[in-house]
Amino acid sequence: MAELARFQMSTRILVVEDDPGISDLIRLPLAELGYEVDVAFMGEDGLRLAREQSPDLILLDVLLPDVDGFTVLQRLREFTSVPILFITCLGDEQIVARGLELGADAYILKPFSYKDLIARIRATLQRTAAPSPGSGEDEGSTAAADGTK
Repeated sequence: MAELARFQMSTRILVVEDDPGISDLIRLPLAELGYEVDVAFMGEDGLRLAREQSPDLILLDVLLPDVDGFTVLQRLREFTSVPILFITCLGDEQIVARGLELGADAYILKPFSYKDLIARIRATLQRTAAPSPGSGEDEGSTAAADGTK
């Protein structure tokens, strides 16, 4: 449990969501859990913060007032490979497929449950986390099936 808390305290999440009520519903509980949370209300501001803050995960709304989330996603993928989870009310199959094809890691449909949001964030961060030092998961310690390295 202490390792999870340490992991959260050093984890930065960027929320790009134009609705202040929804962004607060996301930001406040994540901050209480120990995550560092930055919020952008516009796509351009989200791109700037992503460059400046180097978040570990980005929650991105599709419907933003200045630039749509798909364009933001494409521009983010030009300089970062961090996990990006779309949070949106657009659940149409074609829209979901488009986002995933552009490089989103997952979709979270609004309205969402807080527990589901946290579980998806944690699972994504654990799946994409770099191996910790001494974990034996680096390239030099991986042997092939025939015993060679």
